[in-house]
Amino acid sequence: MFKLLIRPQCFPSVMPFLSSDGNPSLVFTCLTRGVAASVLGFACAAAPLAGLAQESPEDTDPSLDLETITVTGQKSKRSLAETDGSVTVVFPGESGSVTGAADDVFDVVERLANVTPFAASSGIAIRGIGQTGFASGPVFGQTNFLVTRSPGDLVATYVDGIPVSVYAGPFGLWDVDQVEVLRGAQSTVLGRGSLGGAVVIENADPTFTTEAVGQLKVGTEKGGLGTSFSVSGPIVEDRLAYRVAFDRQSGPNFIENTTLTEDGDRQDLLSRRVKLLYTGEGGAELELSTFFSETNVGTHYVDADAWNDGKKITRANPNSHLENHSTGASLRGSWPLGHPSLSLESATVWVREDATSHFDVDQTQYAGNKNTATLSDDIRTFSQELRLRYAGDRFNGFIGAYFEDFQGDGSNKSDVFGRRSVKQDVQTMALFGEGEWPLSEKMDLTVGLRLERENSNTEIDADDIINFQKLNLDSGRLGVLAGKARLPLSQISPANIGMAIQAGRITRAEGAELGGLAGRIGSGTFIERSPIDHELDKEFSVFLPKLGLSYKVSPETRIYSTIQRGYRAGGAGASLIIAEQFEYDPERTWNVDLGVRHRSADGRLQLDSNLFYVDWQDQQFQLRLEDGTSVDFVTQNAGQSKSYGLELDADYQATERLRLFGSLGLLYTEITEATIDSDVVKGWLGNSFTMAPKSTVSAGWSYAFDHGLDFSMAANWRDSAFSDIENTSIDEVDGRLLVDMGIGYQFPDRDLRLDFKVTNVFDTRYLNYSYIQTLKQLTERLQALSSVDPVNLSRLSRINSNGIVSPGNGRAVNLILTARF
Repeated sequence: MFKLLIRPQCFPSVMPFLSSDGNPSLVFTCLTRGVAASVLGFACAAAPLAGLAQESPEDTDPSLDLETITVTGQKSKRSLAETDGSVTVVFPGESGSVTGAADDVFDVVERLANVTPFAASSGIAIRGIGQTGFASGPVFGQTNFLVTRSPGDLVATYVDGIPVSVYAGPFGLWDVDQVEVLRGAQSTVLGRGSLGGAVVIENADPTFTTEAVGQLKVGTEKGGLGTSFSVSGPIVEDRLAYRVAFDRQSGPNFIENTTLTEDGDRQDLLSRRVKLLYTGEGGAELELSTFFSETNVGTHYVDADAWNDGKKITRANPNSHLENHSTGASLRGSWPLGHPSLSLESATVWVREDATSHFDVDQTQYAGNKNTATLSDDIRTFSQELRLRYAGDRFNGFIGAYFEDFQGDGSNKSDVFGRRSVKQDVQTMALFGEGEWPLSEKMDLTVGLRLERENSNTEIDADDIINFQKLNLDSGRLGVLAGKARLPLSQISPANIGMAIQAGRITRAEGAELGGLAGRIGSGTFIERSPIDHELDKEFSVFLPKLGLSYKVSPETRIYSTIQRGYRAGGAGASLIIAEQFEYDPERTWNVDLGVRHRSADGRLQLDSNLFYVDWQDQQFQLRLEDGTSVDFVTQNAGQSKSYGLELDADYQATERLRLFGSLGLLYTEITEATIDSDVVKGWLGNSFTMAPKSTVSAGWSYAFDHGLDFSMAANWRDSAFSDIENTSIDEVDGRLLVDMGIGYQFPDRDLRLDFKVTNVFDTRYLNYSYIQTLKQLTERLQALSSVDPVNLSRLSRINSNGIVSPGNGRAVNLILTARF
């Protein structure tokens, strides 16, 4: 028997020494009590399990081997046991894992260590670092492109080597081979867009034997419906093969729009993929991957008051709706160059996304089709990468060259916001490489680097922009004059103003001013700024080093340490509401990892642990504009921060029938310094990152019975987290525990399987995100902006939104029938 005791509150505040200029000295402090306890706990846990694995009479049974996992995202083609850094690999077809019965990307990441959904299914956060940085609302990120992806994202998502957006909502995992979650900076290998980490999805490859798979998913009333199939086979024997996959999912629906009497969170996802694989003489290989997807999703938010009353309803008029049409292709190849250790690799990628989001700005039933906004993005990316790889006994690595051209057109328009358009053309060129040298039989040295240069051109075009300063003054003046005239706002009219003048309550000049103010506010005519037409050019260069050292304690156990530079380029843009222009410089991180990987000799046990420390300099923050609404921001380099923590993963094939698995994530984040003279940023000092729970824990098991029956169960705990960088208590989401279960039956003597899956078995009510404080402030501003008749102005004071929150999915029950032909 053994016990594992870990106390997050004893976690160290510092791991490496950092000099005042942000450069790390290669000196590590002694691990403090909390880290020592964590490492000791890991060792204590590993020893008995390893002993069980070796002592079992079945330890030589190959059926108990967990199989070797190959990590592709770091481009080194190493097994998980040989990979440095914190990596979790998920196989969507397996029910026996920490992801439980989850069947889309967001359900999966919700159940991994130190990974959370970000801003209500608008991307993910890895170690508290969201896709766009510290976002402050459901769609307003640190980017010029609000409903797709940006060249400045912090967490990248790739499908078959193609960069894709996760802002369109969840997408399914049908015919997916594996999902890799890479935590921490991947800048030396993946470059721009991966300072916080990456999600790498690889779909199933074509096969040279004919196969076909179909699946039908039927849910309960709220469970949804799905139809999927894939067909694969040879075109030319042993040379050319194809694979076609189709997936359509609708639902589930948990939110009701009571204003429009319809589903608020309607969901319709369509994905089509085609792959061609060519294998030539001598090991040459070329694969073409294409995809076509259409996404239609509703809101992820409900009224905060209704949520507190136990209801999942929205009153938005109109209902939020996002459409995304994406098309992409990658051509990846590898060719031997005559030497058995030398090969050339190429990756050519093209992708386009066209997305539009319609939403109600104040999220209330009032002023239907008045307080609305439309956000549109049209982005295109072309990239070419070449790598020369050498795989020898004394050196294993690659050098590469990379070029990318990103073109994007992001716009927003509404009666409230006016119209703003930002066009960007960003060209990136890089030389990069990574290699591993054995220093001895047990010790290896890893060196990586990236030289990158970026040129960006940003065109800003805006008109019909609201003058908020004048609006505030006029709204206040209207109240003063109406009070002096003793007229309720609803009774302001030329006749009543004339009577007030005759009674001597106001002068003729004041009467004329009162009538003019009421007319302007009633019609929302505060469009007084001059049109904006501006162009900004930026250029950045960076050198990113990486250094790693690993040591094989035994054939089964390996320890490693790495230190590397992370980077996000600077840029330019315009704020959402008043199109305020801004420019900002690059931000950088130093990332330190210390880890242990253990794989038992019989392959039944896999244990991984990773300690990390991140020092973040010249951090790009979103700062509110004083004369904009509460959701209008500019980006500035304004501070520094740090984060550190731990990830543990365990997978154990205890017997031929029983499999155990679990994971643990501990995380501490803090804003440590304000680098500009800003009371706002100084007020953030000591605050945590957004969506950065201090602990995440998962555990579960699966058991295979006789006659094709299997059962699995997984539980996942996530600690509380703040939804805003201000760390306001009203926007803190509580911790939650989810339990999933699955029962499967493989029909004998036929390729037919039936699965019964339940996510959130106990129908736990929980929130992923809270947007209360900011929306309440916004609604107050919009009371004076609604394009309503003056007679209805008196109602505006009663228009009150107490904010919105994003609930997690309730219980979903699905029956899934899978047939193979």
